[in-house]
Amino acid sequence: SVTGGAGTLTGFTFTSNSITTGTAYSFTVTDTYNCSPQIISGSKNCACAAAGVVSGGDTVCTGTTPDNVVFTLTGIAPWSIIYAINGVNQPVVPGIAASPYTITNPAAGAYTLVSVDDNTCTGSASGSADVEINSVPTATISGGGTICSGNTTTISVALTGTGPWNITYAINGINQPVISGINSTPYIITTGTAGTYSVTAVSDVNCAGTF
Repeated sequence: SVTGGAGTLTGFTFTSNSITTGTAYSFTVTDTYNCSPQIISGSKNCACAAAGVVSGGDTVCTGTTPDNVVFTLTGIAPWSIIYAINGVNQPVVPGIAASPYTITNPAAGAYTLVSVDDNTCTGSASGSADVEINSVPTATISGGGTICSGNTTTISVALTGTGPWNITYAINGINQPVISGINSTPYIITTGTAGTYSVTAVSDVNCAGTF
């Protein structure tokens, strides 16, 4: 017989009822003749060792590959994870044999780890990774015309992207001083100087651009 706690004795096998993790247990096993009773005691912490932490990500301009999104996993392989992008769960990733699990060239968005399971249990998930991919700004110059000596004309530089912008323009291939802190588009150049005007550099608050 087995005393000290509830359970089921089937033949020569005793199975206790569930024991709360961290709780001490003690069972006494005796036979019909009460010969040499055996005491089985102890305490088992069954907290799940599985865990996952997501990190990485980057802020880049279009055409540049952002840093990897990395899921560092602990516990017993293989793991299965579910992660979300901008709060939307992605399909489960099963059978991960080694840590870390890495997403290369990740899409833009906020990455979080929703759940992680190892070979034995469901563990804790934490961390976040943000991937931001900014469009490069553009600058398109137009306007000008033929004017009389002493008069002026306007040249327009249409900008895309996120201000403030910085631009450099050239007259007949000679760069003029940088114009910085442009807060609205288009930027208007009022000039009476003859020549061919072109944009030679543009940048916004995030990226260098094209023109």
